[in-house]
Amino acid sequence: MVELRKEDIKKIDEFLIRHKVKFIDVRLELIDHLASKYELENQNEKLHAFLIRNRDFIKTFTKERQNKIHWAYQKQIIKQTALFFYKPKFLVFTALITLILLNIRELNTDKITLWLFLGSVITPLAITLYKQIRASSKLKKIQSYQTVCSIMSLPSLFLYMFTPIENHLPFDNDLFYIYWFIALIIGISGLIVFNKLLKKTYENYSKIVIA
Repeated sequence: MVELRKEDIKKIDEFLIRHKVKFIDVRLELIDHLASKYELENQNEKLHAFLIRNRDFIKTFTKERQNKIHWAYQKQIIKQTALFFYKPKFLVFTALITLILLNIRELNTDKITLWLFLGSVITPLAITLYKQIRASSKLKKIQSYQTVCSIMSLPSLFLYMFTPIENHLPFDNDLFYIYWFIALIIGISGLIVFNKLLKKTYENYSKIVIA
């Protein structure tokens, strides 16, 4: 069995970039698969020839990964959301959010409630977008980022079903505040998951590819 060197790993990464595998997290998974496969199967075959021979595998893997990561991160966000209801350090935030929403309801001011609602629902997505923009150039293209954001944006669909400007939001209804509570928890959970994703991707890429 041949053990690949750092230079070989870089060659795999460069090959994937040339073949339009633009998302860094997809490349990391492919590098792992291809390196393991080459080390196990290689019988004096040149690395470049091996990669050429596996182009169909690379294309198939890249196409299938979108569906795979959607469910993977959906599960991660659900698990993180669940932590807010039984893990002590997250229960503090759950209690704080509940207290804040109860106080907002007591204000009974539609205009203030509207802006607080919009701001709190949009803020986690805005922070995630900011972190993505501020990421190093090598980390800007993360396919998982799109998946996490799409899941985080689900609570925002409420804004399309009810037009706040036309006062269709039932501010005096318990269901509205339950929805708001759930939207906040999902948004914060998505932000936590994305932070872990960004950190893990950077660490893995630095360890595997960057010299």
